[in-house]
Amino acid sequence: ERYRKSYFDKYPGFFFTGDEAFIDEKGYLWVRGRADDVLNVSGHRFSTAEIESAVCSDANVDEAAVVGVSDSTTGQAIHIFVVCHGNVAGKEIDSSIRATLRRKIGPIANPKGIIVCKSMPKTRTGKIMRRVLRGILMKETLGDVSTCANVDSIESLRALAG
Repeated sequence: ERYRKSYFDKYPGFFFTGDEAFIDEKGYLWVRGRADDVLNVSGHRFSTAEIESAVCSDANVDEAAVVGVSDSTTGQAIHIFVVCHGNVAGKEIDSSIRATLRRKIGPIANPKGIIVCKSMPKTRTGKIMRRVLRGILMKETLGDVSTCANVDSIESLRALAG
């Protein structure tokens, strides 16, 4: 009974997976990410999918991933990894993304860091490995990365993250 209520009654006629998605004006279905993946920045709760969606609305951004990292001042700090198309300069895209986030979400969603990269570590099914991104930022041992389809991206990101 509880299972049925949790997954079938929330949206009648649909199975609730816990993922956020939308259909664009051309009829394409875009899966944003987990509905329960939330960051708490200075007491403000943000969905990582909400931030990623705002970042991806920037004309120069092809793909974005948001991770939260512990921060002594704000509780959690927003860090964004972006893949851009074309030859966009790092400072140019940094300013553009920050302006977009201020406009679409508000000044509290100001990221602590933005890393522009050529690719992000993904599983063979195309899911971004956010655990690996967070580990790179925290300079942690990454553990098992055997499901990563593009392991070379990990070393590239380590170099970019410093």
